[in-house]
Formats: sequence, structure tokens, C-alpha cells
Amino acid sequence: MMRFIHTADIHLGHPFLGLQNVPEKLATLIANATTTSFSKMIDLAIAEKIDFICISGDLFDSQNQSIHLLDFLITQFNRLAAENIMVYLSYGNHDYQPQQNAGVSWPSNVREFDNSVKTYYQSLPDGKTVAITGFSYGQQHVKTEVINQFPLKQTQRCDFQIGMYHGGIDGANGNYAPFKVSELLTKGYDYWALGHIHQRQILNEVPFVGYVGSLQGQNSKETGAKGFYLVEEENGKLVPYFEETTSILWRTALVKLPQTVTQRELLNNLYTNLVTNNQHSWQIINIELDMTLTDTLLLRLNDGTTTLQLNEILQQNNQYLWINNISYVHEEQGARLPELDEQFWLATAKKVFNFENIHQVALKKIPELFIAEYFEQEAVQTKLKKQALELMQQELADVGSDMDEDNTD
Repeated sequence: MMRFIHTADIHLGHPFLGLQNVPEKLATLIANATTTSFSKMIDLAIAEKIDFICISGDLFDSQNQSIHLLDFLITQFNRLAAENIMVYLSYGNHDYQPQQNAGVSWPSNVREFDNSVKTYYQSLPDGKTVAITGFSYGQQHVKTEVINQFPLKQTQRCDFQIGMYHGGIDGANGNYAPFKVSELLTKGYDYWALGHIHQRQILNEVPFVGYVGSLQGQNSKETGAKGFYLVEEENGKLVPYFEETTSILWRTALVKLPQTVTQRELLNNLYTNLVTNNQHSWQIINIELDMTLTDTLLLRLNDGTTTLQLNEILQQNNQYLWINNISYVHEEQGARLPELDEQFWLATAKKVFNFENIHQVALKKIPELFIAEYFEQEAVQTKLKKQALELMQQELADVGSDMDEDNTD
């Protein structure tokens, strides 16, 4: 019975963006998160005695790999070689290889795909033969529909055929080997191991066509459990089963609390809610807070004081939780000051909160690339707009309050 692993979008060496002042024990875990998850997968592959692993693109986070990561991978692949487990490796838009890893000597059990569609064959212990067909990116953008180059299932040479494809469905972004599910199905393959999308998605049940997602979430958008598919042959079909490898879980938590007057009450209520609902080891959490806040509490929330104090309490109590951000989502927010014209605000914010302005004002003399990339994110710019609006509303409300007091004389 054939068994193999489908994985993709591992992004070894990818830094977690947007985190500040994390405790040392979490910082160490973050630095090793992607390699830890990869090692977990290799451990299971050996324990389950699988036949091979399909890596469908973006094993690395960039085309320039460090010696440390290459040494790590060679060690892991050698562990598989000792157990006669093959590795089929394709490169995606992040780790594209114009010269196909010149100078890197992988162990003998690793089969690389080059920039043209190629098929490898493997004989299985039960006498069956499996064909694995795929390709690699030779440049960052591949605008052609590479699926057109894939052959039909070669039934005369194999019992099963697996397609490895790193690309975007239905031309959602034409830069990444666009394809349609119907085009995949016409090939007659038994399984399509897709890569490029970091969230698990099933596009077709039988034969299975789907994205496995990443091994480890790497930012606040990549929430929930991450891992790989362990695929098993069952009654002539190839059926995937999800296996989790997450070492650090990113989570968004909507927290609804009763009205609170003091900062201590707010912190205690948040702490109790988070600890009660913690069912994982380390979590990095973005809190969406739904409650009525006083002006003072809202100010402390917006300037980061509440996040800082809550993290201090969590660490003092040895909780495996880190709060990345707290945002205010109460319905009544924004209705506090009808005098601030919404259309005027939206038009102005669009001009002010764009990356060009942010660069000129704040980032021009900062050389670190990861900082600039963080502020390029649409979610970050939206957060800046939201916090600016809340602060303006609060300031204007205070002015209105002062005017009311003046009029009482």
C-alpha cells in the first residue's frame, strides 16, 4: 500500500514580521519555528515508513539559501535516505532556481525538477509503479499555463500518477503559473499536490486536488493549525489525512467583555479569557476587543500600554501566550463623532496612509528591509488609519466637552 507526504510553502528561514519585545524563550522558538516543523515532518515520515515526500515549491524563503539551512536540509534528507524514502523537490516563486542549485549536492534520494515538466518513476514494495510529474520555477514570475505541458496519465507505465504544481487557480494572479481545476482533471492523474497558497484548500475530492498550506504560520494572516498531508492508498484512491506540525500558533481572538471602568479590571478580564481558552502550546494572538471603553482605557489601548501590560502579566504567570496586537471593534466606535465627515476622512486617509508617504516620513533613513516590508502590508496601513481615526475622534470629543463646559457659565 503506497503512502507518501504532500507538503509545500515551507519557507525555511522566513522571519516572523511585526513582532516586538518578545520574551527570550519565545524568540528562540520563533528563530527555529520553520526548521522545527520540518523536523517534525521528517520524524513522522520515518516513523510511518512512507515511500516518498512531494515538496511542491517554496521549500526556501528565497533563492539565496544560507549554508546553515543547506546543512540542516542535507542532514534531514540523509535521515530519509537511510530509510529508503525518496524526496521529489520542485522550486516555486520564492526559491526559483535559474541554474537549479548549482553547487549543491543533495543526497542520492532527492530528485529535483527543472524548469520544464518532467516525470520520475518509482517502484513500490508491492510491485506497483507511481509516476510523479512536476516542474520548477526558473524565475520569480511564470505567466504561462504550465499545465498545458503536463502529459496525460501514462497508464501503460504506471499504476498511479501524481502531479506537483506550484501556481494560482483560475488566473487570480497571472504571475504564478495560472491554471483551472478542469485542466488538471483532464490529465487523468490520481492526485494533485498543489503549492503556493498558504491556507489548506480542497479544490476537488476525487481525484484529490488541493493546497496543503504551509508547515508553520509565519504572520498574523496565517492563523490556525498548519502541517502536511499524509496520503494513503485506499481501495485504489489516494486519500489525504492532515498532520499538524505547528510549533507556534497564530490566532485571532474575538473577545467580548462587559463594560469596564479600570485598567486593572480590563487586564484581569482579558487574562482570564485568554488562559481559559488556551488549548495549544505557544500562541501569538491578535485580539479583537468588543466592549464599551472609557476614553482613558481607549487611549491606553491605542498607544500599546494595554498590550504591554497584558504581556507582562502573561509572562509573570508562565503562560505560553504572546499578544501581538489588541484592536477595538466595538460597534459604537466611530459613532462617537458624527461631525467628522466619513467621505472626507476616507479621501484624506487614502492620500496620507500609503507606503510612499510612510517611507518619506518615517522609513527613509531606516536600512532594514524587513521593516519596510512590514509597512508595505495593507493590513498594517489599515491599522494605522483606524488608530488615527480613533485618536482624532477622541481629541475632537474632548474639545466638544470643553466647549460644553464653557457654555455653562
